[in-house]
Amino acid sequence: MPGLKIITKLFQPVRIHVLFASREYVSNDVIRMAIQIVTRDRLEILSATAELVGNAGSKSELIQSTKSFGERRVHRAGSDDSFSVDLLVGDLSSVEGTVSRWKTRIRIVSADRREYSCENSIKIASRYPVR
Repeated sequence: MPGLKIITKLFQPVRIHVLFASREYVSNDVIRMAIQIVTRDRLEILSATAELVGNAGSKSELIQSTKSFGERRVHRAGSDDSFSVDLLVGDLSSVEGTVSRWKTRIRIVSADRREYSCENSIKIASRYPVR
């Protein structure tokens, strides 16, 4: 039932929304992200990271870069807090030709060790652009 999935998401204790420019990124580029965390209950964040992840095979993932944000923060019940995160693409020369798809992953670990995450596909050019 397609509608059930949407309703279930509305009642999750933590929802993560991510906004970034829908364009093709290149080696050594910066992905400027706006991250919103919406909580239904009180949430104490132990760690929060933004990751650029490449699919390097059938079940193999490569984490190209990581940026921490919002650690050791307590969010009130019903709050929605926003963060600006600049995630570096980094040098892609070592992974050129091995990664077929890219995605961003936001991962939050709460003080009670529950993990919440959100993934979004992103376009990363496999070669440097011609100028």
